Amino acid sequence: EVIGVDVEFDPNDATTYSASSSVTIFDNGGNPKSATVFYIKTQNPSATDQTFKYDTKMFVDGAEISPELTRSTDSKGNSLFIDKFGQTTTSAEDPAYILEGKGSPLYKADDLGEPQKSTPAKLTGLGLETYLGDGRTIEIVTDPMQFKRTMEYQTITEVANPVPGTFWGKDFLLVDVDESGPVSIDVPPGVYNGVELAAAVETALREAFGDDKDRVMRKSDGNYTYFVPDVAYHLDKWNRGYKKVINEQGADHHSTITRVRAGLQSLNLDIPSDWPEYILHQMVTVIKNGQEVKISKRSGSYVTLSDIVNQVGSDAARYFLIARRPDSQLTFDIDLAMQKNNENPVYYIQYAHARLCSVLSQASKKLDSIDIDNGKNNLNKLSHTSELSLLKHLEIYPEIILKSTKDYAPHNLSSYLKDLASAIHSWYAIGSKNKKQQVLIDEKNLRDARLCLVEATRQVISNGLNLLGISAPKKM
Repeated sequence: EVIGVDVEFDPNDATTYSASSSVTIFDNGGNPKSATVFYIKTQNPSATDQTFKYDTKMFVDGAEISPELTRSTDSKGNSLFIDKFGQTTTSAEDPAYILEGKGSPLYKADDLGEPQKSTPAKLTGLGLETYLGDGRTIEIVTDPMQFKRTMEYQTITEVANPVPGTFWGKDFLLVDVDESGPVSIDVPPGVYNGVELAAAVETALREAFGDDKDRVMRKSDGNYTYFVPDVAYHLDKWNRGYKKVINEQGADHHSTITRVRAGLQSLNLDIPSDWPEYILHQMVTVIKNGQEVKISKRSGSYVTLSDIVNQVGSDAARYFLIARRPDSQLTFDIDLAMQKNNENPVYYIQYAHARLCSVLSQASKKLDSIDIDNGKNNLNKLSHTSELSLLKHLEIYPEIILKSTKDYAPHNLSSYLKDLASAIHSWYAIGSKNKKQQVLIDEKNLRDARLCLVEATRQVISNGLNLLGISAPKKM
């Protein structure tokens, strides 16, 4: 919940902040220090502003740190800036310059008129033809530390005896196709002769306009390559009204993204340049009996999803396959997925849900009724660290769902459920050892508050598992 402005922050009072995290840091003498950041929620999403907002406070070894930003100056007191080449300068960026579009250069904006159109640079800029031909080469650099070696720098600073042959590779030239606006072309660092430089520029041009290779659409025998059906398939989807399309493919199909999008853009049908969207998955390594299962498409040796489900069940298969980011390597350990203990994250989460159901079942047998409303009115009686930990986990659940949805990242939810299960098991263990922390006590208001917490936690973990397509058993 939002912490009110009238609440005085106290690092020793968990009700005055929303969350905290700690890490060990070291001072300049190599001595370890404990640094803790406290997060204080100041805003929940609303119809006008769909964001969460937090204030932060940092403490190092119990002392609050109040960072102050100061402007860097030279020995004469002049303010220092960093220019686009990474060089220190006392000249501020001209505010009349604007950055327009990804990879585009800077254009001077006229206060009284339209932005000035830049003239596309020629490959022969800065007398480049003087340095190529007859077996001669030039060097391209992009490291800001080497910028002072370049002809561009020497020209700007009017060096009396410039050393020729080295050029700056960023914003190497501008290209304007069909008056769609100039696009800046970068050339990677290296030593080039004339032919090699032309090839590098050609590759850079393709990359700038959506692809890194010439793509064959029709072979010499008249038949079409598979590139054409890919584009036609997506064109048909677009024409049928599918404005949001997400393709899930293996990482080895990365070139499909630029190829299909470039093909669709060439049709000039106002299809968005980032349509369709793609999620690329790394290959899965399957482990069984401690050994990697060898998979080869050439030899016909492979493991199907049905094989996995038949061995470990759909719950474990779903969880393990979404427990990592799509672009990270996934190891599917069949033996681990079949275990019935806390080493198996699926079992660990489901068992936490079953424990909560057990507590509620016992309460329904011993009490005439469970007064959830009274519990809600007495949540302020929950003060044990294990209870506050559960409350804080429940509080961030909506944020986890929003982030998982926005980023197409269900692994955020799977990680959250595992952390929530850990908090549940810790809370349950404390109640098993300390009767004062048990749920079914005589004091009605505190008992109802704890039952309310149990039901809310059970509901969240059940909803989370349901979103992942995983069952939430009441008994195990």
